[in-house]
Amino acid sequence: MKKLIMKKLITFTLIGLALCNLVACRTMVSTIFQDNSCSAPCWNQITPGQTSIQEISSKLAKIQGVDSKSIKSKSILNSNDGISFKFLPYLREDAGELYSRGGIIETISFGIKKGKLSLSDALQQWGPPDRYISLYYSKAERPYLATSIIYTSRGIILSTTQDMSAKDVPKFESYFPIQSIWYTDPAMTITPLSNGLLNNIKMQDVSAGLKPWSGFGVIDYIYR
Repeated sequence: MKKLIMKKLITFTLIGLALCNLVACRTMVSTIFQDNSCSAPCWNQITPGQTSIQEISSKLAKIQGVDSKSIKSKSILNSNDGISFKFLPYLREDAGELYSRGGIIETISFGIKKGKLSLSDALQQWGPPDRYISLYYSKAERPYLATSIIYTSRGIILSTTQDMSAKDVPKFESYFPIQSIWYTDPAMTITPLSNGLLNNIKMQDVSAGLKPWSGFGVIDYIYR
C-alpha cells in the first residue's frame, strides 16, 4: 500500500513539474508588473529624471525581491555613474541597473530571464507602443537582429537581440521574446538608443530607423 502511494506521489510530482515548465513564463511574479507604488517609468518610487543616485542604495534595499547583498556601484558611461543589483530567484526579472547623469537617475533597466516575458505580456500591460527600431548586424561574427520597441510618451523601451541569418524573415508575434525593459525619462525616451546605453546605435541610424508601430507582422529593419 505504501509503495502504491509513493508511486502516485512521484507520478503527480513529475506531472506537476512538466506543467510548471510549460507555463512558468506565465506564473512567475514580475517586480515590474506587480509594482503598485507608482506608474511606469517610476518603479518603487524611483523616477527617471527626478530621483538622485544618492538615494538609490537605501531605496533598493527596501524593495521586496531585490537581493540587498548584490547592490553595487558601477561605471557605465562615466566613473561611478550607475548601480547594479540582482533579483531573487522567484521573479521573472534577473538583474537590474540604474544609470545616472549629473547625479540624477536617467534610466532603469531590467534584465528578463530567458523565455519569461513575451511581447503579448507587455502589450497586455501597457497597450500598443508607438514606434520601434530594428537593426540587422550582418557583419558580426554571429549576425543578429537588435530590436527596440518604444512607448515614447511613457518612457518605456522593450529590447531584444536574436541570432538571424540573411534569409530569415523576422516577425512581431505574440510570443516574440522580450529580453530587457528600460524605464527612461519621458522627455528623452530615445536617448538610451543613441548614447551607448542600449545597443550602441548611431544617431543617424536612430533617425533613419524609427518606424511607426503597426501591430504584429514582418519587422522592417535596417541592414548594417
